[in-house]
Amino acid sequence: MIEDKELSDLFKVESEEHISQIEDGLLVIEKDPGDLETMHTIFREAHSLKGAARMLGVNDVETIAHIMEEMLGKASRGEARVTPEQIDRIYMALDSVKKLVDEAVTGEEAKVDILYVIEVLNGTQAMNRKGSALKPVPHVKAPSQPKISETKKPDIPEAPKQVEVPVQIEKTQPQAEEVQPQAEEVKPVFPEPALEEKPVAKQPTVKPKTESHQDKYKIDTMRVDSGKLDALMVQTGELIVTKLRIARRLKDINDIQLHFEDIQKINFEAKKILKEFESLEKTGSLQRSVVTRLQGIFNDHREKLEVMENLLGNLQKTSSNDSAKLDLIAGKIEDGIQKIRMLPLSSVFSLFNRTVRDLCRTTEKEINLVTEGGNITADKQIIEDLKDPLMHLVRNAVDHGIEPPAERIAKSKDPTATLKLIGKSLNNMVVIEISDDGRGLDVERIKQKALEKGLFSVEELNAMDDQKVFFIIFMHGFSTRSQVDALSGRGVGMDVVKTFVDNMKGNIEISSTPNKGTTFTLRLPIRFSTTHVLIIEVDKRHYAIPIDYVVLSKMIQPSEVYTIEGKNTVTIGNEPVSVIFLKDYLDIETTQSSSLDSPHPCITISDGNRKVGIIVDNILDKQEVIMKPLGGVLQRVRNVSGGTILESGNVCIILNPKDLIQSIIKKKIYFEIQSEATYQEPTILVAEDSPTIATQIKRILETNGYVVKVAVDGEDAHKQLMESNFAALLTDIEMPNMDGLTLTKLLRKSEKFKELPIIVLTSLGSVGNIKAGMDAGANAYLVKSSFNQFELIQTIKRFI
Repeated sequence: MIEDKELSDLFKVESEEHISQIEDGLLVIEKDPGDLETMHTIFREAHSLKGAARMLGVNDVETIAHIMEEMLGKASRGEARVTPEQIDRIYMALDSVKKLVDEAVTGEEAKVDILYVIEVLNGTQAMNRKGSALKPVPHVKAPSQPKISETKKPDIPEAPKQVEVPVQIEKTQPQAEEVQPQAEEVKPVFPEPALEEKPVAKQPTVKPKTESHQDKYKIDTMRVDSGKLDALMVQTGELIVTKLRIARRLKDINDIQLHFEDIQKINFEAKKILKEFESLEKTGSLQRSVVTRLQGIFNDHREKLEVMENLLGNLQKTSSNDSAKLDLIAGKIEDGIQKIRMLPLSSVFSLFNRTVRDLCRTTEKEINLVTEGGNITADKQIIEDLKDPLMHLVRNAVDHGIEPPAERIAKSKDPTATLKLIGKSLNNMVVIEISDDGRGLDVERIKQKALEKGLFSVEELNAMDDQKVFFIIFMHGFSTRSQVDALSGRGVGMDVVKTFVDNMKGNIEISSTPNKGTTFTLRLPIRFSTTHVLIIEVDKRHYAIPIDYVVLSKMIQPSEVYTIEGKNTVTIGNEPVSVIFLKDYLDIETTQSSSLDSPHPCITISDGNRKVGIIVDNILDKQEVIMKPLGGVLQRVRNVSGGTILESGNVCIILNPKDLIQSIIKKKIYFEIQSEATYQEPTILVAEDSPTIATQIKRILETNGYVVKVAVDGEDAHKQLMESNFAALLTDIEMPNMDGLTLTKLLRKSEKFKELPIIVLTSLGSVGNIKAGMDAGANAYLVKSSFNQFELIQTIKRFI
């Protein structure tokens, strides 16, 4: 183990860079064995890795790097070419080097059989795809050499523009799977890669890992531009000055305290004189000296009060200035630290070159991975947390989306598929696109699996458009695979993606075309810092709701609540909103009944598309907090995003508004499904030539439970009315082919439509226009300029 912490951190960063460069170079050589420039690069990286290991006495790494250097030497000089088998051997050796580097840094035994690794590299030992020896070989270490760190600390030249800052990270790998031995014990040598071949002999059974047992990818050390540190040091100096100024304020407060003590002494003297006054008053012998003394005391008192007044005024002014200065400096320091924490997307994109290469071997597919926008930066925590979701999306694309070469050729496609990871920056958001040119999402297969798993009914699935069907794949436990393998089938991967995006307050979009491919677009905040929350009380417990999701809060009276389709509803902002008691969705034991018998605070929350009102006991405060994930067994709790420590020091659960809205909507869907057997929602025909307005009206009506059909003009509306039955007609006036007035008059001439409710919704709002509409036979006339959703719904309800 390298004892010197500074050298240890430097070696870890440097070795990881060398290994990454070698792995990336090998990927290029596999495609173009004659690329001498890349071979030179790989050769230099192996040489540099050997030198760094030798300097610090990491002998096993030095030995392996030296053999790789010898293997690559002839190829770099153009005297030979590296074979695919040699590349596989180098990859396996690099996996062992990673473990040996961790051993040198952390002191934890790597359990690498160095003799076997040497024999594999030299080609004198066979290797299997699992990376373990075919027979047990004793663990042999290379001859030890004195470590530089044990004799004297080497001089390391200072980098002029960059320094390395350890930030306590750990780049962890998936935990080893538990194996039930069936033969003699085989000592583990290599970390298990993601590629497999059919075993020659019987293999031990392996218990599948669950998602919760996956270790978290972390970044231990970051290279930081020294200019950013210099700027941060300037602000730190300002902070120290402000700290001294605040210390001065404390001295001012102490001075005021001393003046108070003086005033107390004066008050004590005044009380003594008052007693003398009382005795003199009784004897009638009031002397001039007593009056003089009293005047002196009051003069002193007045002077002290004036001094205190000045001190307090100055203290208030200087404290206010110091507070403003401190806020400014703290903001600049926070901004500086956030800039230092920013990492490029290439930090995580680079992990997938090797992954895709190994997956190609496993699945026998040909894939060209293209990465763009690796220079786009985001907060370190986002980069760390992004690894697992991207891994699931990449595996999903390889396993489900991309076809084998034979199938692609049959479809007249290039046998080599293209998988793209693209990073972009847009409006303080980092946008990541994961796209493939494979099969595309199979809508019917997704529906079939959802039906088999009982996630939705036939009626619900038939009512869904393709976008809604696509998002079924994000539901926990969903998979179109009938069998579980190393790549997929457990139904946990895509749920991880959706949970990550929601926790980061981002969003995800899906675009898919049959036989053309699929694109997943993740939009995430560039920075991950503090969150503004609303602190609420429910059943004597405190919870927090991110303010970003809060639309409005108000007190509601029991008399304001009415029922729409079996749901408690209140009008908030001229819009009907379903309301619930929050405690009914938190799975907490309570003795309170969910009845609204007195005024209660109601908070309207929205996820951008849907709104609900949640009734709470009290709204306590607004605070800026740092949200922490629950972790461990509580990593995924329904309706909960994480936790935080409030200003009071108390722990507080932060609710997940998106989960909460979904939970409420699910209950609503269940209720509606139960009633569908006996009740058919009324169908309304909307005649409107503006697609935007028609879509808006359609959404409003569908949200309130109506089935909606749209006609593009009066002529189209008349045709649909003749062919189908409608509960009401909502029509514009000015439309091509046939206007709304002509349509209304035509319908009223027919016996079939004399009782049909006709509601006019138009931009024509003069008295003459309204009279013309009513004379034509309209039941109601609404003007778009004063359009009110609630008024529209109530008008329709009057006639249906």
